[in-house]
Amino acid sequence: MPPSIPRGSGGALVNGDGRLVGVVSAIFTKKSDANIGINFAASMGLVHRVAEDLRDYGRVIRGKQGFGVLPARAPGTPGPGGAVVAWVEPGSSAEKAGLKKGERILRVGARQIRKSTDTIAAVHMFRPGETFEVEVASGTSDRVIIITLDE
Repeated sequence: MPPSIPRGSGGALVNGDGRLVGVVSAIFTKKSDANIGINFAASMGLVHRVAEDLRDYGRVIRGKQGFGVLPARAPGTPGPGGAVVAWVEPGSSAEKAGLKKGERILRVGARQIRKSTDTIAAVHMFRPGETFEVEVASGTSDRVIIITLDE
């Protein structure tokens, strides 16, 4: 018989008011019979987005963001978090919008960026052709640019 592999229940993640806020998708645990560990969940926004794409297109639709990011600071060190633009693809909507390598991303759409992975998650909530605001810090000033997600 194959060894038991811990999995998430796929159950509801509710807040203190009993409102559904996510779906449990995975668990990180040590080898044991108990499901004790750290659970990971997908937000309801992401769950709805995936369900709509599957219903409408038969697959999840993702655009090309046209830029890459790195953490703005090393984990555990003081200072502002966020994401630093590591590269911008030539000819992409990000380049056309004026995004520059080295700028720190503070916000994508309505989502504040605290770590680099927040950027990717925020961009994936948009479909190709949709536009979103990106607030960036460059030097001593902040600015907002509008990016249309590439196909």
